[in-house]
Parts: sequence; C-alpha cells; structure tokens
Amino acid sequence: MSQHDELLSKVDLAIDKSIQYLEQRQMHNGEFLAYISGEETMEQWCAPDTTNYMTAIIAHCLLPLQHHPAVDKMLKKSTDFFQYQMMRGGTWNYLTKFHWLFRLNAPDVDDTSLISDLLKKRNISIPDNIALLKSNRNANGLFYTWFTFHGRFSNYPMTFWKIVARELKSPFRNIILWKRSGINRNDIDSAINANVISYLGHNEITEQAIQFLVKLIKENSEEHSDHYYKNPFVFYYFVSRLVFLNIQPLVEIKNLIAHKLKNLVQANEKHNRSDLELALAVSSLLKLHEPADEVAEQVQDLLQRQNASFHWKRHAFYSTSTGYFWGCEELTTALCIEALHLYKKAVSYN
Repeated sequence: MSQHDELLSKVDLAIDKSIQYLEQRQMHNGEFLAYISGEETMEQWCAPDTTNYMTAIIAHCLLPLQHHPAVDKMLKKSTDFFQYQMMRGGTWNYLTKFHWLFRLNAPDVDDTSLISDLLKKRNISIPDNIALLKSNRNANGLFYTWFTFHGRFSNYPMTFWKIVARELKSPFRNIILWKRSGINRNDIDSAINANVISYLGHNEITEQAIQFLVKLIKENSEEHSDHYYKNPFVFYYFVSRLVFLNIQPLVEIKNLIAHKLKNLVQANEKHNRSDLELALAVSSLLKLHEPADEVAEQVQDLLQRQNASFHWKRHAFYSTSTGYFWGCEELTTALCIEALHLYKKAVSYN
C-alpha cells in the first residue's frame, strides 16, 4: 500500500469511528448537548447547556455523509427535534424549549437560517419564513441578528408582530435579560449575515449583505465584525461556505480569502492550535478550492490528534461579551469529520 493510500485508509477509519462516537453521544430526542465555560480552551469548569444551535451545526457537518445509514439516522432524529422546537412563522430560538430562559430569549436569524437550510436539504417542508428575514434588516439591507423590536417596525408583517409580542408577556424580565446578557437588539453580525446568505442564496434580498462581507474582507475589517463568532477561523469557515455555494461576488475574491486564511494558519502554528481551529482551517481551504496537497500535513495532524475514544477535544466555537464560551467534543468531532470527508473528496477529484 502506498503512503497516499495509507493516509486515505486512515481517513476512512477515523470518519467511521467518529460517526460511532456521535451516535453514542446523541440524546434520545435528537439533541447534542452544548457546554458553557468561562474560558476559550474549556479546560476548567464546564456546565451542560441545552441549545438548538449546537445540534444545527453538527447536523450541517454531517449532511455530506447522509448516505451513511448511521448518519441518516442521526439526521432524522435531529430534524424531528427541530420540528418540535420550531416557533411561529418558521423561526427558531438559540435556546431549546427546555431551557429556563427560552420564554424570555428572542428567536434569531442565525438559528432560523441554519435549521431552515438543514430541513430544506432533508426535504422537510416548513412555513415560508423569507418575508420575516427580509423584514428583519436595517436601512442598509443587513440582517439584524434578533427577531425583536427595531426602529423600522412599520415594515413588520403581521407574523413578525406576533413573534416579538411574546416579549410583552414579561417586559421587565425581558429588559433585564437584554442588559445582562451582553447582547443588543440591533446587533448586526458578519458571520451571522453569512449564514443567512447561505440559506437564501444570492438575490436582491441578500445582495447588500454580500457586498458588506466583500467590503469587510477587502478592507481588512473582519476583526470585531461579529459579537458572537470572535474566532477568525470561524468567520472564514462560514464565508468559505458561500464560495463553495458559488456566491459569485465572494468567488471573485476567493484567492484573497485563502491568502488571509493561510496567513492565519501560519501565525497560529506558533501557538497551541486547537483541534477545532485545525478542522476549520482544513474545511475552509478546501471549500475555497485549494488543492488537497495544501492541507495534507494538517490532515495528518488531525488524525494524530484523535483520541482513544475516537473524538477530538472541545474548544469554544462562539462566545458573548460577558465572558462565556460554548463548545463541546461532539461539535469538534463533527467539524473534523467534515474536514476529513472534504479532503477525501478533493483527493478523489484530483
């Protein structure tokens, strides 16, 4: 067996074992638990948290492998879970209905777009939520993160009013939540806009958001452009998905994005790069259509980092300004599966 074939054999084995690990870790209701921590490396205290978001990202990572019987079964459980979690108008909350803060927390465009896109790709119908997303934009055509009261309320369709009216059930507690949680009603976040574009595609609704991302990248203004996805590897991961989907204005600058990401990888090598960041870098470069040889060394590194239980270490994927971070081993493992699968496809294509 050649060295090349041996590497691909190791990739196949790592993917299969990791899928088995995720099967064991998925809850009976289809959810994957998140963990909250006070530090990015998540090596000290961690507490379980119940969110729609974590399951949505893991499911997206697994979608390219849905032909695998075990993956198809996991995705079926997750989509059933999301159908139960759906709110009015085909929207979703970051928190699940089991969370004690669910009734106070506003639904958001990030979870709504990620889950809607997932269900669509699994051929599951949902209420048409495009008008809601369209109405939840600022004067510059950028998507607000939260479905809540904004200055342009005269443009709201009736369903939007019904969604935000839930805040009036506990107005004082709601105000306290907004103030203490480090979030803002009028947040505009770059990576979250990228996820809405991924769902809606390139059209007149998303054109200004696409140009916003292009301008950010060309002007080196990515840093601090998102209140929740603060890790630059995560930003480029979501942007690379748009290149992979052939969103033309971003395809036109894919070489610039790849150059920035390679510089980030090189700079990060001097530090203790996490498994999660390594997986994000591999996936992003391959979605930017970089050759498989460019990431072969990182792929070997990923394989060596897989532990005896066939998962990879948890590391924060997102955070808030209040100093809390979220991640889990299941998410890192799903991202590694996605990266390895992309590598295998790239090698096969070449």
